[in-house]
Amino acid sequence: MSSRLSTLRCTTAAFVLAIGLCIAPAGAEISGGPPAEPARASWPHESARLAPDPAVRFGTLDNGMRYAIMRNTQPSGIASVRLRFAAGSIYETEETEGIAHFLEHMAFNGSQNVPEGEMVKLLQRAGLAFGADTNAYTSFRETVYTLDLPKTDDETVDTALFLMREAADNLLLDPEAIDRERGVVLSEERTRNSPEYRLTRARLNFLLRGQAVPERFPIGDTEDIRSVDAADFRAFYEGHYRPERALLVIVGDFEPAAMDAKIRARFSDWRAEGPATDVAPLGRVMRRKPEAAHFVEPGLSSSVTLTFVAPPDLTPDSERARRESIVRSLGFAVLNRRLQRIAREENAPFISAGASRSTLERSATLAGVSASVKPGRWREALQAIEQETRRVLRHGVLESELAREITEYRTSYVGAVAAAATRDTRNLADGLAGAYHSADAFTHPETDLALFERAVADLSPKSVNAALRKALAGGGPLLFVSGAEPIEGGNEAVLAAWRESAKVAVAPPEAQAEAVFAYEFGAPGAVAERTFNEEFGVHLVRFANGALLTIKQTPFEDDTI
Repeated sequence: MSSRLSTLRCTTAAFVLAIGLCIAPAGAEISGGPPAEPARASWPHESARLAPDPAVRFGTLDNGMRYAIMRNTQPSGIASVRLRFAAGSIYETEETEGIAHFLEHMAFNGSQNVPEGEMVKLLQRAGLAFGADTNAYTSFRETVYTLDLPKTDDETVDTALFLMREAADNLLLDPEAIDRERGVVLSEERTRNSPEYRLTRARLNFLLRGQAVPERFPIGDTEDIRSVDAADFRAFYEGHYRPERALLVIVGDFEPAAMDAKIRARFSDWRAEGPATDVAPLGRVMRRKPEAAHFVEPGLSSSVTLTFVAPPDLTPDSERARRESIVRSLGFAVLNRRLQRIAREENAPFISAGASRSTLERSATLAGVSASVKPGRWREALQAIEQETRRVLRHGVLESELAREITEYRTSYVGAVAAAATRDTRNLADGLAGAYHSADAFTHPETDLALFERAVADLSPKSVNAALRKALAGGGPLLFVSGAEPIEGGNEAVLAAWRESAKVAVAPPEAQAEAVFAYEFGAPGAVAERTFNEEFGVHLVRFANGALLTIKQTPFEDDTI
């Protein structure tokens, strides 16, 4: 799997995004914090001292550009290309908000060797559909260009590498083309400006007060989008689209040595223009006391979050770090199962709820519980998740609960090993790029399983309890309620509901009875007819009662039905 986080089956609540570093005096707004991009002295697996997936060929050109090549034949005859730049919205200034995403648009609007309007035609001649096989995205810390190739013949691969090189350092950024694209970008901003989007911004501004991330959403600021000019684009392009800030990933049905040679031939002479642009710090996490906020907008579904905020966990990937992550994740899995059980009760206080802990964008760590609730029932939901979170912190997890989650996790890891030979090319390409973004080693499922088994050997509830208490610590809790109707009493009413709940004693959890398989199928049915459709490779089994069973064997995923 591609990273520590992707190997774990912990529910990620909607509130988990990004924040800053260190603890500041209460209420202070300060600068500083970690760099948006980690230092790249080596590949993540080298510093982690973990064996990478042996099928991956890693390389670094003399100009600093990194690349990863992996042969994979599922599906056969295709390849996926990902070109990542450390050039997201967090790298912008107050005067150029939105330029990273705008520049992504401009990559398809003319380069030194591809006139404006010709790129789509060139892609179509290579068999790629614009949008389906060709795309790009911009996030807080990166811009990634994607190509999914329908063939891996020399002409198609050479066209893909040519286009990626054009995006890397040959864009024209013509002023008239920029002006023509403004309307498209502004239209996209209007489309995205939904109640849910405004809710996300409001929640982040509350949770990440004084941080850079809430001020640098990738879609940008409309006034800046209208005013940025060709000089702004050129400065951002030359300052961030540089070989030492680039990663090229290619996965597919090809010979790695031949692909390596093609990459070197296409990108070795790439040279950056001018100095690299410094990046403003992400900001530091404030010290926060219990605090509440609510957001109201017609049409919004109701939700409640209880969050603890702490400095970002920038622990480098290693076996020790993965063990800590696995142990912590098992504790959250226990809490999530308890929350699921409550949601299934008659007249439950919430529709669904999930607990999580995550560090994203190298900014801060958020941990807590998020619940989806019926309108008007925010108080019950808040008090239910507060008490269930406090119950697991005070009384811990049961031996039987831990054993169940270990079994669930083990089944997932074993399944990943069984299906390793039939992993999907597109998912592998995304996983390799994602692992590099997270500074995690890209390890094989067999390595992940071995690390898991060592992590859970003789694991006790005491260790899991300690990990949970450490994870659910930090400033707060920060209470956020959203919905379509205003709350009587406002933020103070939310805070008062939490304080009231915190006074309620919580009893230890009750052990759950072992589940028994509830179905009795009776005697096997009689088969009336068996046929085989040679054209589609399908077995048809007709039973005496008229039921039809259709069976087709495929090579898509091993050991999966």
